[in-house]
Amino acid sequence: MRRTSYRKIIFGNVSWIIVADLFNYLVGFLFIIYFVRKIGDYQYGIYNFAKSFESILFTFTEIGAGMYFARRWSTDVTNLEEEWNLLNAIKCALSALLFGGVLLYGFAVHGDIVPELVLFFLILFVNSLRESNNVYFTSQNRFRYKSVALILERGISVVLGFILLALGCSLRAYLGGYLLAILCSYLYQFRHLQLKFHFPRGWGKYAALGRRAMPFLFFAISYAVYTKIDTVMIQFFSGYRPVGWYNAAYAIVNVFNFFPAVIFMAMFPSLRQLYHHDPPKLVRLYNKTVKFLLVAGVPMAIGIAVLSPRIIALIYPAEFSPAVSPLAILIVAEVFVFLNAVCGTLLVCLDKERIASKIIASTMVLNIVLNLFFIPRWSISGAAAATLIAEIVYFLLMYGAIPFAVDFTFWPYIAANGMLLWLLLFACYQLPLFLLIAIGAAVYIGSSLFIFRSIGRDDLALLFSSSHPPDLRQ
Repeated sequence: MRRTSYRKIIFGNVSWIIVADLFNYLVGFLFIIYFVRKIGDYQYGIYNFAKSFESILFTFTEIGAGMYFARRWSTDVTNLEEEWNLLNAIKCALSALLFGGVLLYGFAVHGDIVPELVLFFLILFVNSLRESNNVYFTSQNRFRYKSVALILERGISVVLGFILLALGCSLRAYLGGYLLAILCSYLYQFRHLQLKFHFPRGWGKYAALGRRAMPFLFFAISYAVYTKIDTVMIQFFSGYRPVGWYNAAYAIVNVFNFFPAVIFMAMFPSLRQLYHHDPPKLVRLYNKTVKFLLVAGVPMAIGIAVLSPRIIALIYPAEFSPAVSPLAILIVAEVFVFLNAVCGTLLVCLDKERIASKIIASTMVLNIVLNLFFIPRWSISGAAAATLIAEIVYFLLMYGAIPFAVDFTFWPYIAANGMLLWLLLFACYQLPLFLLIAIGAAVYIGSSLFIFRSIGRDDLALLFSSSHPPDLRQ
């Protein structure tokens, strides 16, 4: 395939995903502000508990096969339709069993929110089937259908949400509207699948798939528990309102996950091939990416941590004031989330998935232990501190597993630039918030380019040159 063909395919894929993710993150966050103001901290806590609890459970229904097929179908489509049907059949069968367990648990422990649990179960079930479609579209470089489905889901759910909440409807009514939105998204994808749905016969096929996908299941479960268990444990120790406060802080932090996602959508197609054909460039690309993310992440963390009381007061009602401290802690943890995205992706490209799985499992156990100790003592601030410690340990373990030296020479310049921003924000704290943010951003960017030179033309040139695979023609 010609280099221009690679560029065209990757540019199209990245463009579709950037548009969809940008729409999803920004429109989703704006709706969350409205959503929270309408339903309050208690109902928002119920919403996030049900979402986190059942998201962990639904990881088991896929048995890791989605990750397995994402790799397999990109190179071998011989049995794609049969394997796609196997995957969906397993999801349907395990979801039916899981539904009975959720009902029993709901009536026994959370009798007051059984309707919410049922509605969220149905939402996650349809989303699970849609994820099978996403694996297919991604492996076949048909990112358009994945992206349009995401935009449809977000757009319909936001429009219905605004209407239902404006009419004074309950959380349950909103979840019903969200279910309708995700069904429309799934039906759009189904029309473009070019696959016929049926239930394959033969127990041996399912058993063989389970054995092949088991290593991926271990990673998926570890990651789901690692990222969701804090919300479940907060509800157990402190109730629904603290869950609402904690996730209100997380809603702000999650907006910034867009940046590492976009960078790796642009670079990932190159990483695997660079590993085999140009390892020195892979090392340079890794170091430049870490530098780029730190240049972006450090001012984000400092600015939001310092201004967290004003940000929470601006965005949320007064009842969400306890979210200030978790926000200041979680935004610092987000810097390590940026770095861990780099390290994790690199380990996969270096064929070190098993090491990455062991690291995420170890960090998951650490996170649970820290939450058991911190939440009863410091509630949601303790959960945020546990997340920060776990992310730091995760980074140290990932860094230790990377088989080449990392360039740390730029770190003092970024630290000095961050200190300058911190002093500026404290000195000008009483200025209007948006003016203060604008001044801080201008000073930081200016000092990065002209004083400390934290980022240069060579950094940007390497990042942009890596947005397409190298020319591998013999």
